[in-house]
Amino acid sequence: MELIEIWKNIPNYEGLYQISDCGRIKRLHRDKKRRCGLFRILKHKIDRKGYYRIGLYKNKKRKDFLIHRLVLEAFNGPCPPKMESCHNDGNQENNSIGNLRWDTHSNNMLDKTKHGKATNPTWFLKNYGSKSPVSKLDEKKSNQNQKTSGFYYEK
Repeated sequence: MELIEIWKNIPNYEGLYQISDCGRIKRLHRDKKRRCGLFRILKHKIDRKGYYRIGLYKNKKRKDFLIHRLVLEAFNGPCPPKMESCHNDGNQENNSIGNLRWDTHSNNMLDKTKHGKATNPTWFLKNYGSKSPVSKLDEKKSNQNQKTSGFYYEK
């Protein structure tokens, strides 16, 4: 059984680019003489966090996008306020519409922890302020002298 991809126009790039429900992007161009529709599947890049990115051109200006956001915007509409795109299975390479959703930042972080993708969330809670290994301030001395002089002392 062959899976059929559904293609939709990318918002603000209608007639220039389309995106599939699997996360593939094609550039549309027209042959000026024959007026026939031609297209080319574009290659994506992987950013330092492991997300797929693509650069789209409009009026000779390039703008980079995360592919999973483009899929959600094309198939589910624009991002609601205070929401972000989330991968249901934690796999950043799986940009199919069935694996993506809009959700809050806190739920996204909980998902990342559940999938083992988050950096250690308790490390920050244990190592903030003067407890941080890169701290240059001593909390006791700074609290003592802050009221009188306004200066901090180093450890």
